[in-house]
Amino acid sequence: MAAPKKKPRIGDVVQISLPTGQYAYGRVYRDATIGVYATKSSSPGTPPAGSRDFSFFVGIYDDALRSCPIVGRDSFSEDESGWPPPRYVKDALTGAYRLYHKGVMRPSTAAECTGLEPAAVWELQHIVDRLMGRFDWKSLR
Repeated sequence: MAAPKKKPRIGDVVQISLPTGQYAYGRVYRDATIGVYATKSSSPGTPPAGSRDFSFFVGIYDDALRSCPIVGRDSFSEDESGWPPPRYVKDALTGAYRLYHKGVMRPSTAAECTGLEPAAVWELQHIVDRLMGRFDWKSLR
């Protein structure tokens, strides 16, 4: 029986295999989140560490994160906290918005949440679908 893969730590970079044969990369943040770099690669193991150009930030399930190989390290500087950007939650019944940031949820307005990602945790396949243009997260608003 194979040993379980090591859980990536904050600042590790994981590789996401795409059906096109390309690779995307995610930097591990606090709060079960990865920042997916805007740059993709045709060669495995070549993350754009040091880049701060991210396509999106998304929560990822622990087992999905563990399934991605760790291919680098992109440590956080003293100016960076390791926390992902704020995200929003919209109550399906009331339509009320809340802002989630650094582990804290507070009431918010729709205007304050404009352009933010929804607070959600995704399976790896959904992240791949988004990278392939098959999922429009803005439809969640």
